[in-house]
Amino acid sequence: MEINGLISPSVKPVAEPTVSAPVDEDGFGFDDFLDVINPLQHVPVIGSLYRAITGDHIEAPAQLAGGAIFGGLNGFLGALGSLAYEGIAGESFEKTIFSLFDSDEPAAPMLATRAYQTAQAMSVDDIERASFVGTGPGKPINLAELGQNF
Repeated sequence: MEINGLISPSVKPVAEPTVSAPVDEDGFGFDDFLDVINPLQHVPVIGSLYRAITGDHIEAPAQLAGGAIFGGLNGFLGALGSLAYEGIAGESFEKTIFSLFDSDEPAAPMLATRAYQTAQAMSVDDIERASFVGTGPGKPINLAELGQNF
């Protein structure tokens, strides 16, 4: 049986997206060499503070090489773990840690407390209406229609 006969002519195959790792525009240069040999980039807490203060960014090859030079196998594995975290989470581990101390956004416990207090203040009728305000699964609930000040 031929597979092409089962696909309608209006359905076109989708090309596979290409994923490429971010690459430094100029390749490995003198600035990357300085990042490799600069111990301030590779000492765990000091390196994070150094990059936060100076705004410097260390490329992946320089981070791995410097980790291996200054920390041996453990330093290399630490740098590899840090890069893996950044690839999975979308931001570096140090940015995640520093965002915990950022005062621009309310902390998660504050948001949870506010949500709990709001839920306590709602009546049963409000809660029942909230489940029907949206037009289906995944649709946002219009809280203004509930008559609450959110």
